[in-house]
Amino acid sequence: MLNPLLLATLTLLHSLPTDRPGPGFEGKAGLGQPAAHVLWFVMNAGGQTADHGSLAGGSDTALGTLSDHEIAYLRPGLAGSAQKAHARAEFECLLGDEDADGDFWSDPFDDIDAIGFRRHGPLVGRLTTSALLISSQSAVLGADDSLSLDYAGAIDGTIYSVQRRADGNGPKIERFLTEALIVRAIGQHDAPLSDGVDVDAFAQDATGNIYLSFRHDELINGTLLHDDGVVCLPESRLSYTGTLNVKSVVDGSAVIVLDRPAVNALVSRAGLFSASGQKISSLIDLQALEIDPGGGSFVPVQSIPGQAKVPNLLFAGQAIGPTVLATADGGGIATLNGVSLGTPDLSGTALGLDAQSSSGATADLNGLLVLPSQPPPLCVDVEQGQVDLHGPGAAQALRWLVGNAMPHGPLLLMLDVVVPVPGGSAPSQAAPYSSTYPDLFTIAPAFVWLATADAAGRLRVDLPVSAVPPIGFLAVLQAGDPVRRELSAPAAIWCP
Repeated sequence: MLNPLLLATLTLLHSLPTDRPGPGFEGKAGLGQPAAHVLWFVMNAGGQTADHGSLAGGSDTALGTLSDHEIAYLRPGLAGSAQKAHARAEFECLLGDEDADGDFWSDPFDDIDAIGFRRHGPLVGRLTTSALLISSQSAVLGADDSLSLDYAGAIDGTIYSVQRRADGNGPKIERFLTEALIVRAIGQHDAPLSDGVDVDAFAQDATGNIYLSFRHDELINGTLLHDDGVVCLPESRLSYTGTLNVKSVVDGSAVIVLDRPAVNALVSRAGLFSASGQKISSLIDLQALEIDPGGGSFVPVQSIPGQAKVPNLLFAGQAIGPTVLATADGGGIATLNGVSLGTPDLSGTALGLDAQSSSGATADLNGLLVLPSQPPPLCVDVEQGQVDLHGPGAAQALRWLVGNAMPHGPLLLMLDVVVPVPGGSAPSQAAPYSSTYPDLFTIAPAFVWLATADAAGRLRVDLPVSAVPPIGFLAVLQAGDPVRRELSAPAAIWCP
């Protein structure tokens, strides 16, 4: 049951007038002007944002560090730095001890391989993990990669979203497209040695066509497609459920959109150079896909029945660093809002990254998503996700970081302490009022207090610890923005 103090506080804050736009899209275009867009991306091996997530006083924080299981946000032309939008601490809290080994900070994804959104469904006001589609390198929640079985979770070839169970007592995987259906579409379902596929990149166009690239070379209806190629599952050969998840495919219906020679031609025309000054003319592996909002189309390698062309694509991959390329005009560095999404020297500055810490092939991109312009979601991160409070010399404080708040704006902070069982997670319930984030994890908070963000919309939350429970526990923090009426995702610290 919701804590009465918290309920009263939320009721008061929800009733306050707001003079700031709500959670709807901001990028409405004027007459004759194209709509502005924002770029969401995942890095392959990590990187650093241009401003390092610094707090008032100049101290750098984990808000400026991007890993391969976190999602960054950039509004080209309007923001000089990338911002962390979905932190690892959020996914750790959502999934909990997903492998039931008693460890509640265990990197359940390994990494996020692909991100996307249901393009042929309704747009969301703000992107949260309940609407975001992902594919991960490792199986989650009881799925088995070796047998290509999803069970209750998802394997590395399945595209899914992370939901909460109706009772709030654990995560639920909603599968948008299963690996088993992909295998049928590419003609491998009856192959005796087929070991499934690992989805490395995903996009869906407005008509429902689905575009994929794989981590390894795969046979597409008998034709070899290398890991830098792109395949399409035509919408006309798919059927959907009422919730817009793929229900069935026509066996062998996949077609090759881009093969290795076609991709190499696009890369070569982009005019990129390695750190040694050598021209880059190929990808090692295509790792990220998105539909180009600039429009246009191109002729695919294999034609789709009834469709001579496919929409222009944005793509990224190994060997080209934090740079986004496009199929438009025969290949080149992509643009968004009229701003380049890369530089010939792969510096990373175009994506709002620190040039010194993110240059070179170690900072390739793992996922791309473009949506109409919107503010980044309120984000709660941690400096350390696992903190020992029990042994001799143990830490005496826990620390969270809040980002993407209103500059100098008020913040409602809610802290809860949960003692979970192995294989469990922090409980939640539906947020009691309309909010950006749908679930409230701080149901019976030990503390509720108001704070103020700094000039960059950030805050460090330090919690001194005096009385420590004798068993392991999760400390969960959520932040609320009373002006935007926005609830953040949760962030958990595991204290074993």
